[in-house]
Parts: sequence; C-alpha cells; structure tokens
Amino acid sequence: MKKLPSISATDLARIAPLAEEQQRRELALLKKGYPPFTYNPIRKCLADILSLQVGGLFGQQPSTWEQTKASLTLACAAGDETTYNLMAAEAIYSFAQENGLTGRSRIDGFGDMQLGQGYRVSLWEKAVVSYNGRPHILFIDLRSTKGLTKLGLRFAFSAQHEQIRERDPDLEEAGLLILKVTPPVDDVRNIRPFTDDGVELYSYDELNDMTRRTYELWSEVYFGRVEEEIRRAAGDEGPLFS
Repeated sequence: MKKLPSISATDLARIAPLAEEQQRRELALLKKGYPPFTYNPIRKCLADILSLQVGGLFGQQPSTWEQTKASLTLACAAGDETTYNLMAAEAIYSFAQENGLTGRSRIDGFGDMQLGQGYRVSLWEKAVVSYNGRPHILFIDLRSTKGLTKLGLRFAFSAQHEQIRERDPDLEEAGLLILKVTPPVDDVRNIRPFTDDGVELYSYDELNDMTRRTYELWSEVYFGRVEEEIRRAAGDEGPLFS
C-alpha cells in the first residue's frame, strides 16, 4: 500500500487553520504537484549567509556576498534551483547587513515538534539571532508562492513558542521572528519581517487537533476519489511553488 506523504511544515502551517472545505481544496492542489526544486542549499549555508557564530568560535570575519554566493552555488543543482536560491539568499544577506542581524548557530537545533499522531514539524532555523536588540527564534519562509499566510504565521509562531520558549528557560523571553522572502520583481526579492508581537498564539492542544484533522483530510484526498477536489482546483496553472 502506498504510504501517505508527509505535509511540509510550511504547507501544514498555512492549511491546518483553514475551514475544512478550504483545506480539501488546498490539499487537492498539493496532491497535483510538488516543488520542482528545494531551498535546502540556503538552509545548509545559512551560517554563511547570516555570518552566524558557529559553536564556540568567536570573532569570525563575516562572509562577503561573493564568498557566500560561491558556496551556495556549489550546494545547488544547476538551473532553477541555483537561480531561486541565489535570489532568496541575496535578499536575506542584504537584510541581515542592513539591519545588523547577528546570532549564533545552534548545531543541535531545537528538535522536531510532535503533533497529531506522530507527525514531525519544524518551523525554525538552527539559530538564535539578535534583532532590534533582542534575541529571537528565527524561521525563514523562502517560498515566493504558497508561503505562510496570516493564519500560517500564527500557527508557526505558536509552534515556535511551544517547542522552544516553553522548553528552554534560556529562551523563554526570546522574541519570535519570521522573515518572508517576497516574490521576485525584476529578478530581485526582498524581506518582510514579522514578529509575534500582538499575535494571539494557539495552544499546544489546538495545534495538535488541527494537525490531526488536516492529516485525516490529507489521507482522504490522497487515497480517495479526489476528482471532484481536483476539478474544484482546476484553473490553477503553472508550478505550485517557485
């Protein structure tokens, strides 16, 4: 029997808070296609892009954009993956330089959050950064389409709070920061920063229940007769992710 594919953390965050009919439509679209490339190279090179302190090393010289670009290019597959990773990385690099974003890489990360019936979610980078003079837990939404919505941001912030601030006394007062990389305009992308200031967070039970229900619907859509869902989604042209 075919195994039910996992829903990516970004897709789960944007879909799970929706009403059931909206979820079915989004899940039907998700079943139709997957991204043609990944942003994994950026996450592998994030310490260079943000000039993060790694381990116990202090006083490293920040990487120049040309050095970062060379490292990132080597980590990418040729074609669109290189093009889109470089555009997003340059936006992140420029934002960090202009806003004095600094921090430390967390080699051990923060672990995955367990939601639903054993589903693993990670909506944070392996880093703690200083932003506006305060430490923040960071997540970067790299997608130019199908990225985090307002409800998706709320879901992501809530997951960060439950997994990190509630578990790590050293970070219980840290802020939560999500950097959304905007869609390209003339091959240039920019950053929109969002913090959890003023955001009403979901409880762990709410996150858990939403995740469980979304996976139930995902199973129905993925394994069931989904022609109706796909017809409802008809007219959506082009790749789902870029």
